[in-house]
Amino acid sequence: MLCGNAVSQGLAPCPPARCLTVTYRHLPPPNPAQQPASQPTPSPTAPPAPQLSPLPVPRFSPQSGSVLYGTDISLSVDKTTAVRTLEYSSDNGQTWTTGTSFPLLQQGTYLARTREGDRTSETSAATLTYYFGRMFVLGNSITVMSPVPVWGWQNNNGMAASSPDKDFAHILERNLKAANPQVQMKLLSGGGFEREFWSFDYDKSLSEHLDGYAPDLIIVRIGENMSDDEVAKPEREFKARYRQLLDKLTQYSGHAKVICTTSFWDQSRASAMIREVAAERGYPVADLHTVLYNRPDRDSFRAVTEYADPGVGAHPNDRGMAEIARLILEKVW
Repeated sequence: MLCGNAVSQGLAPCPPARCLTVTYRHLPPPNPAQQPASQPTPSPTAPPAPQLSPLPVPRFSPQSGSVLYGTDISLSVDKTTAVRTLEYSSDNGQTWTTGTSFPLLQQGTYLARTREGDRTSETSAATLTYYFGRMFVLGNSITVMSPVPVWGWQNNNGMAASSPDKDFAHILERNLKAANPQVQMKLLSGGGFEREFWSFDYDKSLSEHLDGYAPDLIIVRIGENMSDDEVAKPEREFKARYRQLLDKLTQYSGHAKVICTTSFWDQSRASAMIREVAAERGYPVADLHTVLYNRPDRDSFRAVTEYADPGVGAHPNDRGMAEIARLILEKVW
């Protein structure tokens, strides 16, 4: 018993020798703000992220060189999975198309890469050109004309050219043979379409010449024998009929490059509509009317001084034929 407590409670005091003096006080509760911060429990060290293997780079087949127009170019890689895709570009990487193959319809350098999610591989490149196997020209007397002695025309080639090798069709053939010596050429008159396009029988006129031939280059070289007055009549529906002509010419081929031309003579309405329809289809146009007619020296491209018959003399001379071929070849390659 403590002595101080015993007295205050009326108890008998302890003997002095056995008493202890004790002092005590009340302490305030601890202030949390003054407590030392607890040390965080150290977390285990995270394992390093796995290193991803580089994606395989695609290969082209063929890798380079010249191939037949429309040939399928394939892409492949040594290893791939379902989540990887192959992409190719024909505009130096500005746009990419997903696919494992594509037909060669444009010459130049192609790029390819492998994609997996947001990752892409390094690119591979292939420089490719094309050649043609079969050319088909739908034309008129400027393309080929058999002899008409009464007109003073004795040859069997494009009218007013001095010899077969000087007309535009044979100039085109020589150019194509430089890339493929085995190229074939077929010429057909489209005069029936020019003169009566509103009633032209496509099957009867074209099928026997195109069925089984399958041209990969089609030149639609008509316009001179069209009447601008007939072309202008709404009921004749020239543009619709010209579309039908293009559809018929291309239905016999897999991939074919189609080049349209305007008139060498002054058929401005027909030429304008030919340009419109070709633009709708994305076909290039060799614009003879703009380049060879709408100029003050246009007669320098005609045989006006070489033949007494004005009809023959209105046809392109050797210089005119060479220019027609040049304008078409600009669109071929």
